[in-house]
Amino acid sequence: MRELSPPAPAPARRASRPATLLRDTRGGVAVEYIVIVGTVALFAIPASVAVGKALVESFGITREMLFFPVP
Repeated sequence: MRELSPPAPAPARRASRPATLLRDTRGGVAVEYIVIVGTVALFAIPASVAVGKALVESFGITREMLFFPVP
């Protein structure tokens, strides 16, 4: 008797129709990650700019106090 080998896997198909693309769930985690990172960036960038200006002013005051001490 001949042994039967398992069937060869089907070749990968390219999604060509919109309905097929809607059913395809590959890459969903990556899209979620990109949305989360983008949302965090929308809030982090303006916050860092606002805090950055205050820090620069604070360090400027400290620098003046160190370089020009009160006599």
